[in-house]
Amino acid sequence: MKKVICIGSALGDVFLPTSDGIVTDTPDDILAKRKITFELGAKYRIENRYTALGGCALNVSIGLARLGAPSAPYSLIGGDGIGMWIRDTLMKNKVDTSLLRQVSEAQTDLSVILVNRRSGERVIFVNRDLQETLIVDASAMGKDSMIFVSALSGRWRENYEIVQRSIDECGCALAYNPGQSNLDEDMGAVKEMIARSSYFFVNKDEAMQIVASCDGYDTHRLDDVQYLFAQLRALGAKTIIITAGLDGAWLMRENALYFAPSSGEKPLDTTGAGDAFTSGVLAAFVREESPETACAWGAVNAANVIRFYGSNTGLLSLQEMRKRADVFVAKVERIGVK
Repeated sequence: MKKVICIGSALGDVFLPTSDGIVTDTPDDILAKRKITFELGAKYRIENRYTALGGCALNVSIGLARLGAPSAPYSLIGGDGIGMWIRDTLMKNKVDTSLLRQVSEAQTDLSVILVNRRSGERVIFVNRDLQETLIVDASAMGKDSMIFVSALSGRWRENYEIVQRSIDECGCALAYNPGQSNLDEDMGAVKEMIARSSYFFVNKDEAMQIVASCDGYDTHRLDDVQYLFAQLRALGAKTIIITAGLDGAWLMRENALYFAPSSGEKPLDTTGAGDAFTSGVLAAFVREESPETACAWGAVNAANVIRFYGSNTGLLSLQEMRKRADVFVAKVERIGVK
C-alpha cells in the first residue's frame, strides 16, 4: 500500500464558538456574500473554547491513518509547546512524523477560529509565518509513495517545480488540492499541476474559476458540472473530484461520473469538512476500493467531522467507516457522461 506524503500547512487551531455578532447578507459583494459584525470596543463572553490540530497536511494525514492508509505530513513546526503537541498527537494517531521538520527557534503557526453557533460557519484568523519558509526536499519522494499537495504559501511555485520533477523522475502519483491564493496568484502554475494530477480535488466555485481562465470557455455552461468536468479533464487531470457543500459532491474517473449527496447533517462547525472528504476519498483509492466506495467514504467522513469543533476530532476509523459507509454507498449515483 502506497504511503501518502501530505505537503502543506501544520498549525494549532483555537475555536471560539459564539452566538453573538450580526450576520448580514451582502449578495452584491461577489467575494463576500455574507458578513458577521461585532461592536468595536465591546467584550463578548465565550462559554467554551476548543483546541485541535489544524492545517490540511495534518488533517488529511490523520484522516488517512485512521482509515488504515499510511501517511506522512511534510510541513514545518516550531520548537514551542504547540509544535511538541502536534508531533505527539500525530504519533498517537499512528501518523509517520519523519518528514515533519522542526525549526527550533520559531513559533508554530496558529489559527483562531470564530464559529457562528447558529450556522456552524466560521471566520478564520491565521498566522502562517513559518509555513512561508517551507521548501520541499525532493529526496523525500519515492516511487512507492503518493504525493498530496494542498494549499501552499511563500515560495509555493518553487515547491511546485520540485514536486513536478519528483513525479517525472520517480513516477509517483500526485493528488492535488490548490488553495484559493494559488488560483488567484498564478493560474498557469496551477494548470501545470493539474496536468500531472492523478487525483484533483476542487470545490465548484474553484472549478468555475479555473475553467473561466481557459480560452474559449462557454459562459452559459459555467454552472454545468458535466461541462466543468470535461474542461478539467482536458487540462490533464485523471480522477477529478468536485465538492459543493450541501449540494453534494461529484467524482469522475475514466468515463464514469458519480454523485454523492450531502448527508444533510446540521453542522456544529464546518472547519475541516473538505479535508475529511479528501482523506476519505484518497484512503479508499489507496486501499483499491471502488469509485462508489470512495464517494461514500468522503461524504461520511465529512458528515462526521462537522459534528465536532476541530478538523480531526470526528475523523472515522476504518472499522467505523465500514459500518457507516456500507449504507451510504447505495445513495451514490452513477451518472451518464454527456
